[in-house]
Amino acid sequence: RCARRPLVLLLDEAPALEPELGRILLNVSQTVSAEAPFLLALAGTPDLPERLNAMSAAFWGRSERLGIDRLDASAAAAALTRPLLELDSPFALDGQVLDQAVRESEGYPYFVQLWGAGLWKAATDSGATSIDADIAAIAAKAISIKQSSLYQDRYGELEQRDLLVAAERVALAFGGRQTLTNREFNAAIAATQQTKPTVGFARRVRDELSELGYVWKPPEGQNLWHSGIPSLMDYVRVHAH
Repeated sequence: RCARRPLVLLLDEAPALEPELGRILLNVSQTVSAEAPFLLALAGTPDLPERLNAMSAAFWGRSERLGIDRLDASAAAAALTRPLLELDSPFALDGQVLDQAVRESEGYPYFVQLWGAGLWKAATDSGATSIDADIAAIAAKAISIKQSSLYQDRYGELEQRDLLVAAERVALAFGGRQTLTNREFNAAIAATQQTKPTVGFARRVRDELSELGYVWKPPEGQNLWHSGIPSLMDYVRVHAH
């Protein structure tokens, strides 16, 4: 099939692959891509690298790896405006509303989706042809409810995994900052222990917080950590007492 026409196979939620099935898929993709135009793209969280390692196909490590991070302001703005402009009856989007949506979505892809869908629904329900501050106020109420639901779910996950104390310390360390180094991250985690924690303990906590999307490593591979959702950290700081 690939010899006749180039093929791209996109597989999301790849960590859910059973190791044996994943091993077959990876080996077949290696064979096919050597003989014909074929690209396999795997995506998903958490633990994608660990799951791929468990499939005993070490060559995947030579593949191109794209990390995740929050969108910058221009990318978030494009994600919000382009779908609205491509409708059969495009909406005019007020510049201040766009700035608000970009700012309050924090570049977090799910929040960007909430704002885009929320603004479209509020405008459609109101019969408006443009999205102004009044429409944004209607959308913001519904968006706030969905965001609060996410905060509560993530808070519950942190609590269930016994990570709440560490999450609060990390949130305090991030206060007003965009990034933390490994040393600063480890120091925040160490502050949760009465005795000196092991390196393994700090690594485990970092990995678990990363699995939950509480923190992210930027795609560039720098030795820095970013806040996954700054407003979630605000929520943890307020409620984790």
